[in-house]
Amino acid sequence: TISAPTLVLHGSEDPLVSPAHGMHTAEQIEGSRFVLLDGMGHNLPDEFHDQIVGLMSEHIYSQIGDQQLHQQQQKHAYYDEMTSNDH
Repeated sequence: TISAPTLVLHGSEDPLVSPAHGMHTAEQIEGSRFVLLDGMGHNLPDEFHDQIVGLMSEHIYSQIGDQQLHQQQQKHAYYDEMTSNDH
């Protein structure tokens, strides 16, 4: 039994595993969230990376408190600043 907050992502054009199976997976996990990615197949093509990362980040941040979110945002901003100055 999965008890952790769960995000189920599934491509609408998946030729190997139908979206109905992804939805069924989500239905079996209490409190999970199912997201159907329109136009995505079974793989993770580059054009979906930003959307997937955004959905995953939103899911993770929804599970932590505002204080932790603020700390994470500060760390990301610092990292972004440090890596952008390298170029």
